[in-house]
Amino acid sequence: MTEGHDGARAVNPVRGVHRLAVLTAAATFLLLFVGGLVTSTGSGLAVPDWPLSFGRFFPVLQITLGGATIWSSRAVPATTSHLVVGAALLATSLTLTLRASRFVGWRRPARATAGPGRHPFP
Repeated sequence: MTEGHDGARAVNPVRGVHRLAVLTAAATFLLLFVGGLVTSTGSGLAVPDWPLSFGRFFPVLQITLGGATIWSSRAVPATTSHLVVGAALLATSLTLTLRASRFVGWRRPARATAGPGRHPFP
């Protein structure tokens, strides 16, 4: 990290997008693993009702190994989908900000005295 002119650390927004993308990819692989675990153990029918588990959002007393597996297979996709949407919004926002700064922020200022026949933006 580099230091800014006021002594504070400079923030690199591309690094944040990269970290979020790596976290999203890891969550996606976890999602594949949990889906395979539910399929291979046959625990898809361990909980009789959907979207709740035994009439509750968190099945506290009726939890079994199959119930824990199926509940985790519901929680992991919810988290992964939030990460995917967040990464897409952050990447889009960063792209639009960098494109806008190219057109607005990096121009040279106009000269105070352009003079006759001289354009203020060379």
